[in-house]
Amino acid sequence: MFNRQAKKNPVEENKIRIYIYRKLAEREWGFENLLDKIRSNFSGNDLSQCRDILNEFAEDGSQSDHRYALSYVRQCRDTRGYGPIKVKAKLMEHKIASHVIDEVLHPNHAIWTLRAKEERMKKFKGLPDNAKEKAKQSRFLQQRGFSFSQINQSFDTDIDDAIEITLPEDEE
Repeated sequence: MFNRQAKKNPVEENKIRIYIYRKLAEREWGFENLLDKIRSNFSGNDLSQCRDILNEFAEDGSQSDHRYALSYVRQCRDTRGYGPIKVKAKLMEHKIASHVIDEVLHPNHAIWTLRAKEERMKKFKGLPDNAKEKAKQSRFLQQRGFSFSQINQSFDTDIDDAIEITLPEDEE
């Protein structure tokens, strides 16, 4: 006799859509991050309704985990000086799919090696004089999220000449 299914409130649904548009106009958002934001601001709504609305944005390309991850990698690499290991861990915390992370963490090892050298030079101003200083610089780069091979190559004085950098199509 009575329909016990929760009826969708079109006014509330429109508020959620407007909220999503505003958030996506500010910057790129990962799907799960944006869903968490919606949940915190519209706590009375059904989670599946919020997910359905957000799925529509993902399907039409307004929201993209790939674009978000690309943007996040650029920010971490270029402004924060993080290496690929730390960036991958951060993206996993943001609930980005591992295949998306692997796509955006550019496979060109040379970009990350050059970034490791730049970060080391910015902090220490030159090559280490002894093994203790080299270990200190290596630990610094390891904490920033660079791999051992990238760290070791960052001590190479001819690194700038030996590296050929090709950016992915998304970054050109």
